[in-house]
Amino acid sequence: MGEIIPAVIDVHQFFIGGDGWEPTYMSFGLQGGSTHMGFVFTSGPVAIPKSAIIVSAIAKFPAQGNYSGADCNVALSFTASDNPAAPTSSASIQAAPITSEVLWTGVPAFSSGTRYNSPDLKDALQEIVNRSGWVSGNNIQLRGRDNNSGANGYRAAYNTSGLCVDIIYTEFGTYIHPRRSRMDMKGVSTQNGLA
Repeated sequence: MGEIIPAVIDVHQFFIGGDGWEPTYMSFGLQGGSTHMGFVFTSGPVAIPKSAIIVSAIAKFPAQGNYSGADCNVALSFTASDNPAAPTSSASIQAAPITSEVLWTGVPAFSSGTRYNSPDLKDALQEIVNRSGWVSGNNIQLRGRDNNSGANGYRAAYNTSGLCVDIIYTEFGTYIHPRRSRMDMKGVSTQNGLA
């Protein structure tokens, strides 16, 4: 079993239905009663062979602080593109096509320094790997949007080391030694010792 850790290229927060755009910070949910916040992060190169079988794909978010407001509900997806580039505006990411969404209902309260796992995103990621133009080494882009959170039901995560998606996959549909491709901010490759 091996581990591949491609770097996160870009992280942005955006405000749904508005012009807000934050390059250094990432929150999601509903702030106040009207600011619907989403995020997108782009990572690559992602060394998953075309048509590999995705066994699991779990996003991990390192809490930026303590957040325990109202219910936070988020819809997660990937940008439906073979090799997406980092977005340039809130409008550009909101206009981009997406895969099927995975609902993260009742995101738990965040405690500073703790990492929180998303639901499994394997089916959405499988849509990307099955695309006719997908090539191992392309970028992938994870995104989230508010999904009817309560007022002040939002969470914030660091966009530094620890933000990642852990991906386990097999090749050619045969379940032999799975490989894990882990998108995070480290930008290094290691073997064994999976975190």
